[in-house]
Amino acid sequence: MLIILAVVVYFIQPVYTWFAADDFCLMAKIQAEGLIRNMFHDYMNWDGRSISLTYPVCRIGLYAGLPWLGPFLGSLLMMAMAVLLLRIVDSKFNFGWTGIFRTITLTVLLWLVFFNFLSQTLFWTTGVGYNMDIVLLLLALFWIKQWKGSTRDFVLGLPIFFYAGTCSPNGVLALLFLLFVQWMHELYIQKIRSNPKYLYAVSFIFVALFLVIFSPGNKNRMSSWDWKNLTHIWTIYFNFKLLLKNLFNYNSLFIWPLIAIGFMGGLMKGFANNSVNKGWFKQLFNGIYLHRFFLAAVIGFFFFLPLPGLNSPRTAIQFAIFATLYGLSNLAVIVNYFGEKKNQLLHNVALLVNFIFIITAMSQAFDARYVKNQMAQRHSKLKSLQGQNVVLTEQDFVRTPATRRFEDLSSDSAYWLNRCVAEHYHLKSIKMVDTRPKKVVMGVITD
Repeated sequence: MLIILAVVVYFIQPVYTWFAADDFCLMAKIQAEGLIRNMFHDYMNWDGRSISLTYPVCRIGLYAGLPWLGPFLGSLLMMAMAVLLLRIVDSKFNFGWTGIFRTITLTVLLWLVFFNFLSQTLFWTTGVGYNMDIVLLLLALFWIKQWKGSTRDFVLGLPIFFYAGTCSPNGVLALLFLLFVQWMHELYIQKIRSNPKYLYAVSFIFVALFLVIFSPGNKNRMSSWDWKNLTHIWTIYFNFKLLLKNLFNYNSLFIWPLIAIGFMGGLMKGFANNSVNKGWFKQLFNGIYLHRFFLAAVIGFFFFLPLPGLNSPRTAIQFAIFATLYGLSNLAVIVNYFGEKKNQLLHNVALLVNFIFIITAMSQAFDARYVKNQMAQRHSKLKSLQGQNVVLTEQDFVRTPATRRFEDLSSDSAYWLNRCVAEHYHLKSIKMVDTRPKKVVMGVITD
C-alpha cells in the first residue's frame, strides 16, 4: 500500500509545474520552426548536442505548449533509470511483483538522491533532457553487460552507443572511462582475449562525440566564452576545498550513504580478491575496477568544475547516478553479512525510503500547487496587458518549493529573462520591483 501511494504521489508531481526561465525564450521559436528544424538550427548555431535524443524529450512540452508534459516524460525516464540500474547490478532481475516493488523503491530513492537539482532536471521542461542523457549512458552500460555477440547485439548496439556519445561530454567521458576499465579487466584479469564489443562501442561513441564537439553550433558558442576562466585551471582542479564545497552544495544527503556502501563493499571485495590476484599490478588494477563507478562519478564532476558558466547543479546528475550505481553494485556484499536477517533489513529500508519520499514529495507538491495557482494568475494578468510596459510588484512575488526553484524576473527590463517573457506575452517590457518599505535594523538597511 505504501508503494502504491508512492507511485500516485510520484506521478502527481508533474501536474504542479509551470514554464520558467529558458522555456519562455525557446517556446515561440520551437513552435514556429518545429522540432526537427529547430534541432538542425541549434546544431548549426548553438549546441552540438541537438542531434541527441535528449532534445525531442526536453522540447516536446514546449512545442505542445504543455508545462506538465516534459516533467511527465522526465518522471518516466527516471523510472527507466531505475530499471537499467537494477539490470546492470543484477542479471537475474525480472519484472515480477518483486521486480516492480524494487523498481518503484529505487525510482523514489533516485528522486531523493536528485533532490537538490530536481528543479533543473525534472520539473523544468528545458532541463528534462538531462534525464534522457542518463538513460542513454546506462543503456550503453547495460548493452555491454548483456552482449552475446549476436547480430541483434550489433544492430541494436549501433544506435545505443551512437546516441550515448551525443550526451553531455562529462557523462560521455565517464562512460568511456568505465568501458576502458572493464575492457582491460576482462583482458588482463579474466583473460578474455577476443571480445570486439568494446572496440565496437567506443568507435560509435567517438563518432558521435566528434559530431557534437566539432559542430558549427559549438564553434559559435565557444567564440563567446571568456577563456580567462581557465587561467587557473590546475589550481581549481586540485582545490580540495572547492571540490567538496560543490559536491555538498549540489548533492542531497541521500547520496553519501550510497557512496559509503559502495566504498565498504568495494573494500570487502578487494580483500577477498587479493588472495586470488597475485602481484601489485593486478591488485591495483582490481582496486580501480571495484571502485570504477565512483571514479567515473568524480571524472564526470571534474569536467565542468573550472567552467563557472557550465558548472551547475544539473551537471551533477552524472555524479549522482554513477555514485548510486557504485553503491548498488556493492550493496550485496554488505547485506550478505546480515545472514538470515538480510531480507527483513532490505524490506525495512524499502519501507523507510518510500515513507520519506511520500512525506517529502507531498509537502513539495502542496507548495507547488499554491505556486502554480499564483503563476496562473500572473499568466492571465500578463495576457491582458499586451503591448504595455508592465511593472510587477510584491503582490506578484512567488515562493517556490526546493524542487521547483527557478529564476524569476528581475528589476532590469533589459535582463535576458525579462526580455524573453516580454516577447512571449507580447509586452513592450516587463520588470519586477519590490515596493515594500525598508526596515532599519541596527543601522543597516535590509529587506
